[in-house]
Amino acid sequence: MSDLFAPLARWFAENLTGNEFVRFGSGSWWGFAALILAGRACDLGSTYLATPGLELEGNPVARRLGWRGGILLSLATAVIFGTWPLIAISVTTTSALVAGRNFQHAWMMRTMGESAYQAMFSEQVWRSPRWLVLGCHWAEALLAALPGVALLVWGEDTRVSLGVGLGLTAYGGAVAGFSTWVLWQNGKDRLSYEAWTRHQAEKASRPAVGPHRPDDAP
Repeated sequence: MSDLFAPLARWFAENLTGNEFVRFGSGSWWGFAALILAGRACDLGSTYLATPGLELEGNPVARRLGWRGGILLSLATAVIFGTWPLIAISVTTTSALVAGRNFQHAWMMRTMGESAYQAMFSEQVWRSPRWLVLGCHWAEALLAALPGVALLVWGEDTRVSLGVGLGLTAYGGAVAGFSTWVLWQNGKDRLSYEAWTRHQAEKASRPAVGPHRPDDAP
């Protein structure tokens, strides 16, 4: 097994862990730190627009951190990785793509409200074949990751090319991972939902007992 992953590990070591760092507090550091903060601000801002209560947040870590923790983590990310241009570009790329995905449905989430949108989304998941829902999300993840992998493998050996490629690949992995997790949670909820609907159907089909009769009874 180690022989199988050795070439991959060697490639990552040669291409993604170069010594191209910038000095903390330098002009370049401020530029990369600002780049990270811009991407993180778009991510957090689009998330707040869509789900201020974080009820619709698909990332369980972000939901647990909350807004204060998310802001502090973003600041720490900018301070630390502002010295590493490759990761700074990667984080910014992923954050921008996540923000774009959030803005796509943020208007609907804000208009409907978190609870109503969650109910609507869950109902559509329950109605749809599970393979179709997962397949569409995984297709989105694959289409995002494909150009990222292409940049990592065949792109120019620059930190911009590698950083964007890494960010695209990370975004594809995040879409696949978090979408699967959300659908798994909905799958568990579906069991209780189906039991509830069966109970309601059985309750409606029972004849009235005693003085309580259906309104349309003669």
